[in-house]
Amino acid sequence: MHGHARRQLQQAEEGRSNGTLREFRDHAVAFATVNGGLIALNLATSPHYLWALWPLCGWGIGFVSHAASTYNALRGARAQGSSFAAPVPPPPASEAERERPWPDLEERYSSSQRSVVR
Repeated sequence: MHGHARRQLQQAEEGRSNGTLREFRDHAVAFATVNGGLIALNLATSPHYLWALWPLCGWGIGFVSHAASTYNALRGARAQGSSFAAPVPPPPASEAERERPWPDLEERYSSSQRSVVR
């Protein structure tokens, strides 16, 4: 997993969607482990008939449904402003703040970092 994706996952797990991602991760591990074992057992005992595809397909329907609901939950959390989404600053309180609406971003990204982004 790349650094950016790992950071997003960590931020999401720290936010309100912590339980949703943990449950999905646990489901994915169980799905891969059990179905991998069933496929290995199938190939070891009766390789001429792939019966392990039946539980794989049945459980796969539930797994895809869980993946879709997790995606929608995270998308909803992003729309509601959880830590999974970028923070939205409060409205400016003074004239000076209106001139510099994102002062923390200007300080965070120096000129050397801006040249890398371009």
